Amino acid sequence: MSHPTALALALSLYLFVAAAYYGLGKGVARVLGMAAGSDKPAHSVMSLIWLGWACALFLFQLLHFFLPIASQVSLPVFSAGALCCLVCLARGGRRPSPSGSCTPVPVAGAILMLVLASWLVSRAMLPPTNYDTGLYHLNAIRWINTYPVVPGLGNLHGRLAFNQSFFTFAASLTVPPVFEHGRFLGNALLFLFVAATAWTSLTPVLRRPSLIVEAHPFRFLPSLFLLPVLAFIAISSNGIASPAPDLASLLLQCCIFLLLGEGIADWQDGHQDQDYRVMLLLLLASAAVTVKLSNLAFSSVIVCFAVAYWLKTRGRTIRSGFTLFTPPLLMFLVWAGQGVMLSGVPLYPSTAGRLPVDWAVPVERIVSEAQSVYSWARTPGASPKDVLHNWGWFRPWLVRVATGNVLDVTYPLLQFLFFGICALIAGLFSKVRRRNLLQWAYLVPAVMSLVFWFCTAPDPRFANAAFFLLSIASALVFLCSVQGLLSSRLYADMICLVFLIGNLLLVRHLVYNASEIRAISTSGWHQVQRVALETRKTSSGLTVYTPCEGDQCWDSALPSTPYFNPHLRLRERNSVASGFTVM
Repeated sequence: MSHPTALALALSLYLFVAAAYYGLGKGVARVLGMAAGSDKPAHSVMSLIWLGWACALFLFQLLHFFLPIASQVSLPVFSAGALCCLVCLARGGRRPSPSGSCTPVPVAGAILMLVLASWLVSRAMLPPTNYDTGLYHLNAIRWINTYPVVPGLGNLHGRLAFNQSFFTFAASLTVPPVFEHGRFLGNALLFLFVAATAWTSLTPVLRRPSLIVEAHPFRFLPSLFLLPVLAFIAISSNGIASPAPDLASLLLQCCIFLLLGEGIADWQDGHQDQDYRVMLLLLLASAAVTVKLSNLAFSSVIVCFAVAYWLKTRGRTIRSGFTLFTPPLLMFLVWAGQGVMLSGVPLYPSTAGRLPVDWAVPVERIVSEAQSVYSWARTPGASPKDVLHNWGWFRPWLVRVATGNVLDVTYPLLQFLFFGICALIAGLFSKVRRRNLLQWAYLVPAVMSLVFWFCTAPDPRFANAAFFLLSIASALVFLCSVQGLLSSRLYADMICLVFLIGNLLLVRHLVYNASEIRAISTSGWHQVQRVALETRKTSSGLTVYTPCEGDQCWDSALPSTPYFNPHLRLRERNSVASGFTVM
């Protein structure tokens, strides 16, 4: 398939899926009683797309208990959402267009998003280089495309029990025979959604630049400050061409960060009726945990924000709490139920809540899996026994992280300290201490995420976006502290100065690595690496495929695993769908 044809098919898929998410989001907003007032900024196109994405993810996870997530499942769901989108557009077409809807700003945004989407798709066409993609990412997606949730799949390959819902999302994008490469487009699509969310947020400023000085700093500046970070991620991450949940987690945290900033700005401007935005934040926070468990602390803080909002504005009524918290709770419970099916525990690799079912992964294997991850994050290649029971790893780890991750760890951390101190000093002259306290709360999700990260698996790639968001939030808190102390002209100059300081090294990196922009495919989809396999039989006669060399199976036939267990057997004879257990 030529590159233009492959690109056109991928962009068509993006348009179809985005329309489906918008339609699903619109329908869910109406069902939840939040369709009224859809002209509010919180009900923007992108917020409805994100709501539809979260609901589709929940629906696919629910359906996966009974069906494989193949085109027979995903196409009807997406078609229903796209049909709903068409109905909404038809109804909207009969209404008068708002003033300024045909100005150059949205046209320029559409062109910019098309160019970005084309570049992202072309980059995703490159062969995946993420190591874990060969270790288990592609294997997990193939299982989801082929079978319903397989009980005890973690007994075959421990990494398959991590229960990362991103793989369900990636599997839903694979629509053979028309489009067989959707699994590689998930991260590119989420990246495009985050970029479009930031652009949508900045659209009023493009029409009226003075708003950036007049408005609360949390309304527009988070999107502005996030753009260089997104550019850095686009050219430096190997996750765009891989179905890697690490990049998806980072992008979800960025989206939640933007929505939270707008919510705080609205709250402080007196707009306290934000049920829709809080619901969206809760759903995305719950989805982030299902995508990767390392988001647990970050999402827990978002839940605390939601609880505080409910207690403040909803009068603690049971009905209002049920409406607000039930949808994200259901998403979490369905995901936890899948975890139980895959490994016998809801939060693998934690042994908490392990059920005495015959497919449950043995406790010692769960503990070993967790220790392996925690140890590798501290000292790659070392034995967990030598790492986890002392602090000898800390100094080498600190030197390695500080010197090897200047742009994504050291520099953001130094900015946090600098702007944090400046904000504290400026806060001494502020007369509104309560307002300042809420602004400082913007730092809490990133801070708690990093505390959780350090105590579990402190490898920089597991930190997701926390270091970047910590830096941006501290800069914005500083700008909040000085906004009332400076004239409009000086405040505008201060925004420019803070933006320059915050992104100096990132811009320098982008300039010196501009050639990375050309690292895209111009010949269509590249082949995924293949490895030689050998056939081995367990003591029960089960045939398993294992790689002849190394521990990467890539997109091998099922059941394949790099970790052969001679005691593995099927729960029911000749039925892989029945699941795996160990003697």
